Amino acid sequence: MAELDKEQALNVWRELLRRPEGRADAERQYDILLRIADEYRQKGIIDNAEWRGLAEEAVAFYARSIKDGSDKN
Repeated sequence: MAELDKEQALNVWRELLRRPEGRADAERQYDILLRIADEYRQKGIIDNAEWRGLAEEAVAFYARSIKDGSDKN
């Protein structure tokens, strides 16, 4: 996969992290982020280390959402 494609994919992922999809609660948003990261790894867009980094960002997002009470459950 071309580097530009990888950059675009990561930009899409980070935009979703910053602006959650619709009315998704924190848990659903976390699941979506991990599912996309898994897809990127399976398609060879990112490697295992990059996947781990995205997973850590998703965990941090979820933890902040729960701490701040911004989870919409």
